[in-house]
Amino acid sequence: MHRRDGNRTHVNDCVPSSRFCLVAQGASRVELGAGMATFKTVMSAESTLFPPSWVEDLLGKYTGQMELVAETIIGAAHLSDTDLHAEVRKTYEKVLKRVSELGYHPVRFWNNVPRITTPASRQRNRYMVFNEGRYDALAHFYGNASHFDQHMPTATAVNAGGDHVKIFCLCADKPSTPLNNPRQVAPYHYSKRFGHLPPCFARAVRLTHPANWLVVGGMAAIRGEDSVYREDLSRQIQETFTNLAALIAAARGETCVSQKHTATYLLAYRELRIYFPNLEHESQIREATRAAFKNVQRVEMVLADLCREELLVEIEGIAELGE
Repeated sequence: MHRRDGNRTHVNDCVPSSRFCLVAQGASRVELGAGMATFKTVMSAESTLFPPSWVEDLLGKYTGQMELVAETIIGAAHLSDTDLHAEVRKTYEKVLKRVSELGYHPVRFWNNVPRITTPASRQRNRYMVFNEGRYDALAHFYGNASHFDQHMPTATAVNAGGDHVKIFCLCADKPSTPLNNPRQVAPYHYSKRFGHLPPCFARAVRLTHPANWLVVGGMAAIRGEDSVYREDLSRQIQETFTNLAALIAAARGETCVSQKHTATYLLAYRELRIYFPNLEHESQIREATRAAFKNVQRVEMVLADLCREELLVEIEGIAELGE
């Protein structure tokens, strides 16, 4: 099995007759082929985590209304658990301070967390340590955790390679509206089985501008707070699609997603990014996505370790909800 880690395979291989490309670190954002959607797969020996292409488009269109703030914790992979906690808190506080100085509101985070599932002290892993620092910073920023339901941004945290924690924050001059999935526990309400302090993000946020845009954080085969269908890629893909559909239903004020209507809800998505840890799964994930998301214009696929070892795919994106 090929599972990515900090010493990731370096690939630059464009496949004929296919609408995707394996792109090495430092290459331009190649998009190949014509048709409903273009596919791009990213793998490299360095961290390739950066916000998806749609962010650049959004910043260009809404200059003066949206901004991207970024910070890096150099060599975070080699920090002790105590130091990682402290550095994550300090760096998140720095990002949030900059957002406040701009007069903006955080709406979406991307986090690269090296050695994300590596065991740590006190029955934790490195992601749980990261979460403790993030929780402390966000609780301080919002006053206390009781305000999370009203203000929480959405987010993704993966290990896309390299030794550094990278934090990107998309912020806007108007606050977004958090949205959670009725099929899942809100991450910041997870039990202590997932760490002494929970991960802090909403499943999605609804933007003020562009109006009726839903920005969706990393979704996976999680029901309630538990991973489902371990070692079954096909069923994990379908469960993830159902969760993505459920967010569209919830945003439209509907609470029940039947299998029959999942395909209709998925038509709302316009852009996707897919994270997956096993290279041999790329083709199956790509073909399932191509079949399910008829209105998606662009799909970025990133080889990355996810926050739980049993998860095989994680999908984020943006959707247009309509009037």
